[in-house]
This record gives sequence, structure tokens and C-alpha cells, in this order.
Amino acid sequence: MGFLDNFLRQAPQFLGPQAQRNSLPNAPAEAPSRSESVASQFFASPVFYSDTFKSLHQRLVAWVDAHEQKQLSRRLLRQQLRDFEASLHTIPLAEEEKNHLLANIHFARTHF
Repeated sequence: MGFLDNFLRQAPQFLGPQAQRNSLPNAPAEAPSRSESVASQFFASPVFYSDTFKSLHQRLVAWVDAHEQKQLSRRLLRQQLRDFEASLHTIPLAEEEKNHLLANIHFARTHF
């Protein structure tokens, strides 16, 4: 099972019961590890996400995927995560979407 599978499955634990109800079911071991495939599976859930959120989340998943494939160093990933988190307050997002992104950033930081 790849990092991204764990990333998407465990991130809702930081958000509480509502996010856990809306999270992905356990993915099979052969689940895709490419960022686009994983992101498209994630957004197949019945919860509505804004296009802005989807774009930001796909960017975050792509960074993690690039690091997992040794195309992005740990230092650069951490810098991207710091900059990304710092810019979130300037982006118009629903509070739940912002919290979801913050939880994913926290999850990525704790695993690298």
C-alpha cells in the first residue's frame, strides 16, 4: 500500500466525525499511486468540493507523489507545504475545505 493511499485514508481523522463519514472507503492494495488517479478517486465521494479546493488538493497530492517518486527532495516538499499553508488564508474556501487541506498538510509533514 502506497503513501498516498494512507494519506487519503488517514487525513480525515484530524477533522472529526463529519469528515470520517465522508472519507474514502479502504482502497484495495492495487489502488493507483499516481496523483491524478488518487485525486479522482478521492473526489468521487458524494461530498461537494469547490473547484478551487480540488485544484489545491490535487497540487498537494502531486507534491507528495513527486516526493514519493524521488522527484522532489524532502527539503523542497517541506518548503512547499510551509508556503502552501501560509497562503491558505488568502484563498476563498469554505471553512471545512480549509480545515481539510490543513489536515492533509499536517499529515504530510508528520510522515516526512
